[in-house]
Order: sequence, then structure tokens, then C-alpha cells
Amino acid sequence: MAPLVRLGRPGDPARGGAVPVDEIAGIEVRRQMCRDAGIVAATAHHVVLETLRELTFDVVVLDEANMTSAVLAMLVAGAGRGHTVLAGDFRQLPPVARAETLDVLDWLHRSPFERSGIAQAVTRGEQPPGLAVLTEQHRMRDDIGRVVSRAFYPDSPLRTAVSVAKRRRPRRAPWATSELLLLDTSGLHPRTTGRQGAHSRYNVAHLQLDAALVRDGTAIRSLGLVTPFAPQARLLESLLPGNRGDAWVASTVQRFQGGERDVVIYDTVDTGYGIRQLHEWYTDGHDGSTGARLLNVAASRAREHLLIVGAMDSLHCWDTDRDAVWTFFEELEVRAEHLDWQDLLYDSPVTEHVTQHLIDRLRNDLRRAATLDMWLPRADLVNLPPLLPGLKAVPPSRSTIWVEPDAHGDLAPQARQASREGLNIRPVTPMLESFAVIGDVVWSAANSLLGPAPGPILRTEHPALAVAIRQAQHRPSGLAPGSNRPARRCTRCRRLLIRFETSIRGTPEIRHECQSCDRAGARHIRQVI
Repeated sequence: MAPLVRLGRPGDPARGGAVPVDEIAGIEVRRQMCRDAGIVAATAHHVVLETLRELTFDVVVLDEANMTSAVLAMLVAGAGRGHTVLAGDFRQLPPVARAETLDVLDWLHRSPFERSGIAQAVTRGEQPPGLAVLTEQHRMRDDIGRVVSRAFYPDSPLRTAVSVAKRRRPRRAPWATSELLLLDTSGLHPRTTGRQGAHSRYNVAHLQLDAALVRDGTAIRSLGLVTPFAPQARLLESLLPGNRGDAWVASTVQRFQGGERDVVIYDTVDTGYGIRQLHEWYTDGHDGSTGARLLNVAASRAREHLLIVGAMDSLHCWDTDRDAVWTFFEELEVRAEHLDWQDLLYDSPVTEHVTQHLIDRLRNDLRRAATLDMWLPRADLVNLPPLLPGLKAVPPSRSTIWVEPDAHGDLAPQARQASREGLNIRPVTPMLESFAVIGDVVWSAANSLLGPAPGPILRTEHPALAVAIRQAQHRPSGLAPGSNRPARRCTRCRRLLIRFETSIRGTPEIRHECQSCDRAGARHIRQVI
């Protein structure tokens, strides 16, 4: 009898890996090996596939049952003729599901813990029969584990195993001076934005701070850059050096569940600036909510250090419910070591806080730039005229300056003059962005970069990040011209047509029209994407 066989990827024999059953020819041979084995390791879906179909076992253990739908869990349980053990944490992420109707989605999205009523009973303070609670954790340092426990496991507090305190501490980054750290970006007023009216979000200023953290973290053995938003995760990937392999990763929380790293940097992205309404992940944080589960998973992936990057003036408001998410941020405020973003950037070789000589610094970057993308929110663009010679040096086919018009559709006079002098000025509304990508350099500002009061300004020289942001913000052409395409003018009044980027019932919609003539005649061109 083989002690253990495994379906799926073969194990490493040098580390006691399982017999690679999938590589053995003949379905009956594989089925017989599974019948004879003492233990069969397989994914839940293998139970209904050819090799294991209709085979039964004395005991069935379904691991990570919180990520398995109740329907699949019932199929797995049907393979047992004795005990069935469901092992998992229903305070973490549920199954990923897609469906055409809400009722079907609700059914598939619930794990066996919810369908059996166990999760609800625990929330009510009851102890369901047959439930065994494991409260000793072996991953997180004590400061991290204590915050996770108080926020997400108040009914069964976690204890840190003695082995964690005895564990050798690896080399650390200069900023990792505590197990629990908070980089509060409130004073930076970093803008959260989304592409073309889409719901998912990213934050350029946070990326610039993340770049500084990564650059100073070369001593870190394993690092996870984690965020709940997919666009931010894709941009974070550009910050990873190519020589770290799988030890350094950038990921959404959803994809990172089940993983762990010595250091986890969790980028909250949402700040209340730009996109003013916080995502419900931060505003509806009751026990069992998606927001609570996301924070729980992200924080509990860290072995040695957990660093949260977020605007606490928005994320931790005192007029909200004292729920699990609120408790997490409260514990973070009290227990974490606070990093100052200005101190972080004081001698950073990649990101700097620009406080003077803005025009001269922009001119220098323009001299080296072969591409230019600017996003200028509504403002009196007083610093645009001094840059005109440098801006004209960038080929129009590789240059787009997006400008937000006022409520009447009028551009700032400096933008109109720049358009008359041949610059590719493109009106767009609403504009949530406030940044520029000039060659290999990324600039961001709390307000319009070329306005009279831009607020805190960051400059990051990082070729990979510049390319990634440019790609993320690229507007495809359709009925409305996209990035690097020349502007169109109204055939009647000759004003520049405005690109309207809105969302209709969750679906992004593009309109290209003259605010004066088309609105008056109720005529416009629509492009649904």
C-alpha cells in the first residue's frame, strides 16, 4: 500500500513529495492506486473527475473549506463513508463565484460554514455542536497577531505560539523598526482614481510611496505588496525587481489568501480624495463583511512586519460604527509605530517631496522626455505658459495633456492658448487624476500640478512604474479620440469637444460632445465600452 498519493502537481521527492499519480498511464491503474493508498491528497474538484469518481473513503478532510462553495462541499462529503471534517476560517474570504442571477450568486458565494449556520451562531456568541476552534497561531509576530485577534476574533482570541518568539529574526528594511507599522498619508491628500468611469481603483501617490519603501527594502528576504484593488496590484508589480523570483510578490488580497511573507505592505488605495466616496469595504466593516475579511486576510499573511499605507483621516472616522474594520484601524492607530511620509522620502533615491523650483524641475524632465501624459484638474493653470517651449519639444503624436473644463465647458485661458500654439490639449470630465508621466518620471499633486496651489507634490523616477501608469491610463480611440490622438472641435462654435467619462448602472460610458451646442440641441455621440 502506498502511504500517500497525490493528484495534481507532483511533489518533490527530496522533501517527501507524494507519488505523482497523474503521470501514470491508464485510468484503472490510477484508480487502483487511490483505492490502495492510505491517504489521497487531491483538490475538491477531483472528487467528481475520472480518477476519484465514485471512490469512497473512511474519512474525508476538506481543507480551506471557507473557500469552497456549499454545493462542492456536499459533493466532497459524499465521498466519505465515515467522518467528514471541514477545516477552514470563515472569518476569511469566501468562495469566488460568478453567476447570471443574484440568487445563484448568493448560493455559490456561501461556504458550508454559512450554509450550516455555524458562522452566524458564532457571531451570536453561541458554540455550535461539533465545532472545534483552534486559537494558537504560528505565523504572525505577537503585535500583529494581537491586532488581528482583537479586530476579527473577539469571540475566540488568538494566542501566539511560543515558537514564534523563539524564531530567528531575518534582516529587515531600515523603516521596519517595529512589527506593526502605519504610514498615514492623510497630510499628503493622495487622490484615488479609476479608469474611464470604472469602479476599480488605484492611487498614484501611494504607488510613489510604495516605490520608496521597496527601494529601501532590499534586505527583506520575502515581501508581499498587497491591495484589495486589481488595478493597483498590477501597478505594484512594476515596482518589483526582476531578481527576487517568487520571494517578492505583488497581489490582490484575493489571490494572496493562503500565502505568507516576512513583510507585508498593505496599500489601502482609498483615501476620500479624488473618488470621494470610500468603497464599501471600508464603510461596511461588520463581522463577516467582505471588508473585514479582506483586512483579516491581508494582515494575517505577515510573519515579521506588517505595514499599512492609508489615509487614516478617512479610513478611521469616529462617526462610524465600531465594527471589525473600525476596530482594526483603532488598534492600528494605538499600537503601530507611525511612519512619517516626509521622513520616508527625506533621502529616498527614487521618490522625493518637491517643495521648490517646480518649473525648473519640470523643464529638466521635459528635456529628456520622449513621451508626455498630463492630467490637470480644474484650476487656473498659471504654471502652464512657462513650460510651453518644453512641452512643444515632445512630438504631438506622443503627447496628451488632459485638462478638466469648468461647469460650463470652458477651459482655463492658459489651456486654450496652449491649444492654439499646437499642444495636444484634450478636455475631459470628470477628472479624478492629478499627475503627469514625463518620460521615465512620475509626478503627482494633491491639486492641479500646474495650478496656483498644487498642494504636496511627489516626483518618482522609475521607468517601469512610468510605463505601467501610462498603460493603465491609456484611453483607446473610438468615436471619441483616445490618448495621443488630436483633439476635435465643434463644427459650429469651434470649441474643443469634451470627452465625458461616466458610469451608467455600473457600465462605463464615453460621450464626446460640445458642452454648449450639443447640450442645447440634446445631440451627442455615445460609445459604450
